[in-house]
Formats: sequence, C-alpha cells, structure tokens
Amino acid sequence: MKKLFCILHGLLLLTICMALNGCMKDAYKGLDSEEEKEKPEPEPSIPDNKEDDLLDFSVPKTFDWNEVYIKIPITVGTDIDNIQVYFPPLKYNKKFAYSYTFDDCTVMAYSRGFCFINKKWMDYHRFYHVGQEHTTGSYPEKTLGYTDGCGVEHRFSIGVSIWPDASNRNIDNFMSPTTHKPDKYYPYLVWNDLVPILEFGNEIYFHDVNTDGDDSVDAILKGMKKCQEITESALGRKMKVLARPSGKNNYVVAARALDDVVFVAAESNTDMGSPFNITFDDEINLKNIAQYRRFVESTPTLAQLWPNISAAATSENFAWLHDFSHGPENLQYVLDLFAKLNDEYGKDGNDCIWFATLDEVYEYNYFRNNCIIEKSISNNILTLKFACPSSDLPNELIFHRDFSIILKGAVPLSTADISIGKNVYGLSLARQNTGDWLINIDCNKSLLDKSERYTSIYEKERSVSAKEDALYFVNQLNDNLKKTFKSRFE
Repeated sequence: MKKLFCILHGLLLLTICMALNGCMKDAYKGLDSEEEKEKPEPEPSIPDNKEDDLLDFSVPKTFDWNEVYIKIPITVGTDIDNIQVYFPPLKYNKKFAYSYTFDDCTVMAYSRGFCFINKKWMDYHRFYHVGQEHTTGSYPEKTLGYTDGCGVEHRFSIGVSIWPDASNRNIDNFMSPTTHKPDKYYPYLVWNDLVPILEFGNEIYFHDVNTDGDDSVDAILKGMKKCQEITESALGRKMKVLARPSGKNNYVVAARALDDVVFVAAESNTDMGSPFNITFDDEINLKNIAQYRRFVESTPTLAQLWPNISAAATSENFAWLHDFSHGPENLQYVLDLFAKLNDEYGKDGNDCIWFATLDEVYEYNYFRNNCIIEKSISNNILTLKFACPSSDLPNELIFHRDFSIILKGAVPLSTADISIGKNVYGLSLARQNTGDWLINIDCNKSLLDKSERYTSIYEKERSVSAKEDALYFVNQLNDNLKKTFKSRFE
C-alpha cells in the first residue's frame, strides 16, 4: 500500500510539473533555451507609451495646398517656356523601388527588422518588445538606408500585417493581451510595439481577420471593417493596404469592396490573372492593383534572393519588387539582405534604391499622376505652386505627403534665398549629373512634431542613440526650421 501511495504521489507531482510547463509553452511560441547572461542597462530612445496613452498617428482630414509653393531666384532673362517641372518616375529620382513585409503580426518585424535597420538593441531573445529589459545582445554597427538624392538620410521602411481582432484558446487578444505578458516568450506585436514602427515611417496592413470560420466575402468584409475600427481607435490611423493571407482570394474581393483599401499584395496568382510586375517607366494607375510579392522563406539564402534584386536595380524601367516573410526562427538571411541592399544600392553604395512601404510608393505614384504644377516668373523669381486633389485618396489616408520634382531649364541663383509656403516642412535640393535640379518637398507636419519629440528625448537622456534619432528627423526639415533645433544639440 505504501509503495502504491509513493507511485501515485510521484505521478501526481509529474503531472503538475508537466501541466505547468505545458501552460507556458502552449501560451507562447519560441521558448529560448540558452541561459541569460550579463544584462546590460537598457538605453531607450523611443517614446515609452502605456497602451492607454499611445501616440495619435492620425493625419489632417483637410489640407491647404495654397500653402505648398516654393519661390526660387533665377537668372535674369530666363524664358518660362524653356522651364520644365515634372515628377521623376520614383521618389528622390531613384532607379528602382523595393518593399519588404512581415506577415502574421510577428514581433520580429520590430525585434529584428526595425531594430536592425534603425541601429537599436538586438536582443538574443528574438521575441523582444518595446520597453522590455535587455538580456544578452548587441547594437548593430550602423543604420541602413539611402539618401534623398540631396544628402539627407532616409532609413529603410518596412510593412507589417497586423491582427487587431485576433484571439485563440490561449490568448484573449493578440495585440492587447490580458492573459499574457508581452515578453521574451510572446511572439505577436502589441500596440506599443507599433509606436516606433510608425514613427519611423513604417506601415501596417490588413491581413487575416476573425470570421469565426466563415470565409465568405461578406464575413471577411465585416471582419475588415471591425479591424479598421479597432486600429483607428488605438492609433488614430486607418489602414489602406491588404497583404493577402494564405492565398485566399475572397480577401481580395472583400478588400476591393471596402472603400478604404486601395492596394493589394498577393503571393501568387490573383483573380486578375498572372502576378503583376509593376514598373514606373510609364505612368500607371495602382488603384486596386494586386501586386505580386515573393515569399522569401521558400528561398532562404541571400545568394538565391539577390539575382532578381540585382536585375531590377540595373534595369531601365524603374522596377518595383516586393518580398515578404513571417517570423522564421532563422531570420539572419533577411538581415543580411537588408545590409547588402544598404551597402550595394543604399547610402553606403551607389544610392539608387528607394526602400519604401507599399503606402509610400502608392502615394507618391498618386501625386505623380494627379498633382498640378503651376509655374510663373515675376521679378526674376520662379514660383512653383502645387495642388493635388484627394478625391480618389482621402486626406486621412495620405501618410506620406512628400514628393520629388525635377526642375529643368532654370538655375537657382541662391538656394539660401528660396522661400516656401507654411505647409512645406522639409525642403532639399541638389544639382544632378544631367544639370537639372532635384527638389524634394515634404508637407508632413508630423516631421516637425517628431523633430520636437525626439529632440526632447535627447535633452532628457543625452545618449548617443537619442541624438542620432533626433538629428535623423531634424535633418529632414527645411533650413529655417532646422535652425530652431540645432542649438539644442550643443
């Protein structure tokens, strides 16, 4: 009897241990087995917001184009009929565009993609969230990006598909869990993780929605509307791009029935037919286009991924490539890809890449197709005015109100004497090898807001990382606004 009791007692203890262990592993994915080593002090340089106090990422629902103009002193006698002003095929007059998306709301979009690009702490634990304590890891050597063609840095920006209404039997709400802590075992992005992601120009997309097993178009459309409401409530911002999940074309049909969605990315054939390879050598309307995107986990080596990219970079048709992945355990080849893009075609290479989100490419192309440029000369001052109707793309869905123009047939006498409208927050210009002038105009007030926010963070922290982030935004401002910040870094 005593022996039987001991056996039963041992089995009971084993069952309890297994249950506890099972709960932990069932609730999370990707438990790291290596022991934590020395823990360095955290060095935050991004706003640390509580979930009930997220930044407002909304954009103005009205915009005054009357205040978008530049006035340039030019040579006496310049004939206005010889002046040409036009949008280059790609922003910053680049040669090819590239986009990268992380699917399934994976936190690795932040912990690996965002942090690697922006020279942030890369923790040994691949599931790493905003505000999480550092364990073992390191900082990348440099930021990854390209210039605007006038010497101003712009970092690579990525997209991530999110799950605003998702849950399962273990997690009550993927992006706002109350049953679990967003820690080194938690694989999904929470709302706080999106703050730095959106602050640095990255974007979020529709993906799977909760349909309770009904994958009809009507059920998907209902789920997309719910996800849009949740997202707008949390961030003040809507989504306008669908990253199609699991080859389900009903999502494409539903997306096209939702007015807010303007663009779709798909990993295989769509209901339009063959994958659509987009180039910008001629004007193209992207409205409701389904773009082919390459699944890199099926070719998980840099050597396999590179030939298509190299071909696009050296082509003459201004190609646009789009790659994507989920959150595979080994994501190093993707980081290697980002590094090589920077070193070959970015700011540390020949600087021909425009590494942008789907939203940014769509919006620039919209401006290129729809903006009206008015030119006039008075007293040797060339005035360029810009107006772009937003009937097909509501103001509340324009997150990147900045664009590039080429000025041909006129030479600015003094760049220091150029004047601008009050809605031009960023301005840069440089002469090109052709003799023409590239002019970049940024009308996003958020640029000024971020310059103030990150400069204030630097004044509080005085860390190298905080200074780099603050200067990143300040350097994008026009010269007059830039002057108001420079003294705060002395």
